[in-house]
Amino acid sequence: MKYLLVFIFTFFTVFTRSQTAVNFSAADCDGVIHDLYTELDEGKVIVLCWVMPCPTCVPASKSSYNKVSEFQTTHPGRVFFYMCDDYGTTICSTVESWASSNGMTLQPFMKVFSDSTIRMTDYGSTGMPKIVVVGGNSHSVYYNVISAVDVSELENSINQALAASSSETYSFSKSGYTVFPNPAEDFIIINSDKNDIISYSIRDLNGHFLLKSDGHINSKFTFADISVLKPGKYLIEINTSKGTDYKEFIKVM
Repeated sequence: MKYLLVFIFTFFTVFTRSQTAVNFSAADCDGVIHDLYTELDEGKVIVLCWVMPCPTCVPASKSSYNKVSEFQTTHPGRVFFYMCDDYGTTICSTVESWASSNGMTLQPFMKVFSDSTIRMTDYGSTGMPKIVVVGGNSHSVYYNVISAVDVSELENSINQALAASSSETYSFSKSGYTVFPNPAEDFIIINSDKNDIISYSIRDLNGHFLLKSDGHINSKFTFADISVLKPGKYLIEINTSKGTDYKEFIKVM
């Protein structure tokens, strides 16, 4: 019996580590399109979390959310928490309200989805919550559990996924967006070679919301007034028709 349990555990571990993520292209609840493979190729690590939502979904979901939040200081713009309605049948406002009421407030690293094309059945058995970590240039699965989360294993899995992501792949200079001047005093300009900036928001490196654009932009050059910010390093989230991009900039004076 002992050897059988060892075999089952080893098989599950190897299967999880060798499984490949299934691609999807879906809009989040803000209407921004996310292509999973494209985002993984950019060096992002995604923690997928399927919920009903339900009371029993809270502990594991919140533990995963908190762990991703911790990575925002050490790896800003790298690790994301994608909360997905289990079968894409619950309206976005309900999922977002449930998350917020249970301590999982919307942050730059958190995206909410209600789209049936994001299937938990692509990762084995169903159940809520289901937590899956995907990342790396090979689009690998590093963690796959149902109901309960071991935060140490989750952290290790995220670190493994980060290590598997090539630093050359995660290069802001290849993204088609620049922020200048940098460092800046009173304003920054977001320049896009794609002419499709929809909106932006500015956060500190702990993820706290500070500033955001007013309404729909859709332009190549976007002006952002940062005169109210204190000197320091900040992260700007740029939302486009193709997805979300991130830039760091420094405020001086």
